[in-house]
Amino acid sequence: MRIFLTGASGFIGRALQQRLGAAHELLLHFRREPKPGEVLAGEVVRGLESIPGPLDAVINLAGENLGAKRWSESRKAELRSSRIDFTQQLAAALDAQGLQPKLWINGSAVGYYGETQGRVHTEEDGPGEDFAARLCVDWEAAAAAASTRLGVERLVCLRLAVVLGPGGALAQMRLPFQLGLGAVMGPGAQHMAWVHRADVTGVIARALEDERYRGAFNVVAPQRATQREFARTLAQVLRRPLLLRAPAPALRLLMGEMSTLLLTDQEIAPARLAEQGYRFGQPELAGALEQALAARGP
Repeated sequence: MRIFLTGASGFIGRALQQRLGAAHELLLHFRREPKPGEVLAGEVVRGLESIPGPLDAVINLAGENLGAKRWSESRKAELRSSRIDFTQQLAAALDAQGLQPKLWINGSAVGYYGETQGRVHTEEDGPGEDFAARLCVDWEAAAAAASTRLGVERLVCLRLAVVLGPGGALAQMRLPFQLGLGAVMGPGAQHMAWVHRADVTGVIARALEDERYRGAFNVVAPQRATQREFARTLAQVLRRPLLLRAPAPALRLLMGEMSTLLLTDQEIAPARLAEQGYRFGQPELAGALEQALAARGP
């Protein structure tokens, strides 16, 4: 397949280059000039106005890192623009060039559901009302509008959990835990949805080939864990003590509204992946953390 991949320099984008590059023809989009080592497979496309066709599929993962900066009003605007405005611009550019991919795979997140309030959420449940939920709802809506505009046959929206792998969020967690300064975030009873990066790329690879993949999918591991269980397991894998707790009021003071990423209870099930018979390569947290910490990769 001939695939246009946005967010090619991102944590998932780099892994996709490695996974898909041998079997597919990749056209890579970067928000800036790629650094040495960021182009692993495929051809770099410098601008949306000059995408060489034809295209079989779009994988749209572009978007500013949700947890990189405190959510000021200007930062919220950047987060929305990098996802929603970009998706609209991409659709317009493809339309202007007469490019009509048959498949559109779009990023989203389990933040779609907001606070799960003590029950397990599946793809049948509606969205939450906080900023992260509205961001996901609007991004998925932009992808749906793009698909309608271009006559796309299949739209797949990936509601991603926290993605574990070499680098990414786990790299930020690793150092304090190695130093014995790892902490349980907030009360600890709130669920933290997670998934290994190899399973994210595995789901995408399946979606490229399997016509049954349509609509929204929770890309989250089947073993659910509370924040306390996640922190305890990470400490055990690193053979370090877990002695500290970061109180919720302190996190809210330090991080502002962005603290919802750590404090919101998100108990999510991969119901539709189970229906399609997807078998997770890393279904259990301890094994996923051990593999991610030991791995070397882009």
